[in-house]
Amino acid sequence: MDTPELAPSTQPPAKVGFWKGIFHHPNFNAICGVATLVSAIFAVYCWRDSIRKPELTYYIGQTRTPIVQKGQINELSVNFGGESIKGDLSAAHIQIWNAGREPIHREDILKSITINTTSNAPIFQVILKQSREVSGITYKPVSNGTLNKVELDWKILEKGDGADIQLIYGGDVKMPFEINGVVVGQKNISQYRYVKDETEKTVLFFTVCSGCFTALLSLVNSILEKRQSKAPKVVKWAIVSLLVVFLIVVFLCTWNICAVLLSVKPPFGF
Repeated sequence: MDTPELAPSTQPPAKVGFWKGIFHHPNFNAICGVATLVSAIFAVYCWRDSIRKPELTYYIGQTRTPIVQKGQINELSVNFGGESIKGDLSAAHIQIWNAGREPIHREDILKSITINTTSNAPIFQVILKQSREVSGITYKPVSNGTLNKVELDWKILEKGDGADIQLIYGGDVKMPFEINGVVVGQKNISQYRYVKDETEKTVLFFTVCSGCFTALLSLVNSILEKRQSKAPKVVKWAIVSLLVVFLIVVFLCTWNICAVLLSVKPPFGF
C-alpha cells in the first residue's frame, strides 16, 4: 500500500524579532570570539601599563667600533693616555635607564651598579652623557690592579631617565660586559629586548602554533568524515585539550607582545 505524500506546510514561518535575529545570526559567534580576543589583549595591555615599580634596564649597543686590531697590523705601536696598548682597542656604547614608573633614588641602591669587563680587560676611557642634568648621574672608576670596572651613581632616575656610556677598552668587539647591582623592588637589572626582533619571534611562534592547531583539527575532521561516524569521547577530549593549549599560547604571545610594546626604549635610541 502506497504511503500518501504529505502536502507541504502552507503555514508561514514564525517571525523572529530584530534583536533575537541578531543573536541567532551565524556570524554572531565569530564576532563575539574576535571581540573577546581583542578585549583580552587590551586588558593585559592596561594591566601591565598600570604597574608601578622601578625597572633599571641596560642595553649594550649591537654595533661596536674596532679602533685598533693588532692581529691585522703587527708592527704598529699604539699609546693611549700614555699607556702602551698591547692588544686590540675597541669602543662600546652601553645605556642604562629607568624603564619603570617608580623613581629610583640614590638611597634605593642596595648594591652598587657597576659595569665591568670580563677577563680583566682594561678600560682606558669613559664618556658619560645623561638624558637630563637633574638626574645627577656620575661614574667612578674602580681599580683592582687594572681599571676594569665603572661604578655608577645618581640623585634620582625618573621614568625614561638614564645615561649613555661610551667605553674605550682593551679587547675585541665581541668581548662581553657584565652589568651588576641591586635596587629596591628589583632583584636584578633587566636587559632591554630589541622590539623588532622580539616581536618578529613572537609573531612567528604564534603563526606556527596556529598552523599546527588548524592542521590537527583538519586532520581529525577528515578522519571523522571518512568514517561517517560521530567523534568518540577520546577525540572530543583531544580537541578540547588542543583548544586549551592554543588559548594558553595566545595568552603567552599576547603577554610577550604587550611587554615588548610597553617597554621604554633607550633614552638615546639605538
